[in-house]
Amino acid sequence: MKNNLIVLLNGEIPLDIVRENNIVLSKEKLDLTFNHNLLQIEYDNIEDIVKADLIISQEFTRIDSLVIINNHIDLNMLSYQYNFEHYNKVYSVLSNLIFLINGLIKLFDTKIEVHLILEKDHHFKIHQNNLNQSIKNYLNSLKQDLKGSVNIEIKKLN
Repeated sequence: MKNNLIVLLNGEIPLDIVRENNIVLSKEKLDLTFNHNLLQIEYDNIEDIVKADLIISQEFTRIDSLVIINNHIDLNMLSYQYNFEHYNKVYSVLSNLIFLINGLIKLFDTKIEVHLILEKDHHFKIHQNNLNQSIKNYLNSLKQDLKGSVNIEIKKLN
């Protein structure tokens, strides 16, 4: 049975990435039609991240697939450009996501697929662009760091 960890930052979960055994992290309560355990968390709250790490470690003996979804972002373009709270939240989410993934490396199988479903770059969404690019850069660095022990295959999906 394949274990799939789905990190839903923004957007919807496409059914073609769903596996037999799914844990979904989301800030909102979701009504999903597939087999899953839902963990509602605030991504900018480190305590929620630590709790999620503990629960995932109890539920899964290994992670075969990691899916990160951050698309369909609807922002008020004028207020977004000058909203410090939004900037702060975006970069807190990034650091906590990296913290979570680092904590879960112990559960990575010798081969793990990482699926990225990310918003296309848009000049009005510079902080979302930075978040998505930082996620990609982190995963590419992690791939290099774990080369030899874990084969990380990164796939960008639309």
